[in-house]
Amino acid sequence: MLGFTKDPFPCVRNAALQGLVRVCDSGVVVEDSKIIEGCFFRSVELLNDHEDYVRLSAIRAVSQWGCMLAASKHEEEDTRDWYDGVFLQICSMVRDMNVGVRVEAFTALGRIAFVSQDILLQTLSKKVLVITKEKQSLTLSSSKAHKMHSAIAAGAFVHGLEDEYNEVKQSLWAIFFKLLENSFCADLYLNSLFYQLWKDDYQLLALCP
Repeated sequence: MLGFTKDPFPCVRNAALQGLVRVCDSGVVVEDSKIIEGCFFRSVELLNDHEDYVRLSAIRAVSQWGCMLAASKHEEEDTRDWYDGVFLQICSMVRDMNVGVRVEAFTALGRIAFVSQDILLQTLSKKVLVITKEKQSLTLSSSKAHKMHSAIAAGAFVHGLEDEYNEVKQSLWAIFFKLLENSFCADLYLNSLFYQLWKDDYQLLALCP
């Protein structure tokens, strides 16, 4: 199945990604870390696919396999770093030109079990915070190690709040409390985002659960 993600036809790549997602949804336990990493990193590569619907499926696959990869780590610090890495990968998609991809990106962010508080705070500031400048999340590519700066999260949620489409804003609000559950700075973050939501479009608050 993984080989079909490199097919020249986008419909085949998309079908392969959907198959990878279904494997995760089925509850099948994959114990081979190399397989998990292979599925995750190939999905990451397809976040840059030229077809909108392939990128959308890639986000789902990155979310599913990334969280599986993070959960497979034995050291708590490694697990947290991988969750941060998955969060940052998906954050890179919240500015996609396609509205459906942006909605899926915010929805996928809500599936991530843990996010460092400094990264969460960075999502509310377009300016790179001092604490973020030195923060790096270590992830491994299929070929070599590379470091992803937390600055990629800069203003990610602000962009969602400013989006011209209400469905994007609603998808952001829908995941908000999920992200707060594991944040030590929940009160500060909640107050900041609530204020921005109210200032941006108070009518959206009527849609809050």
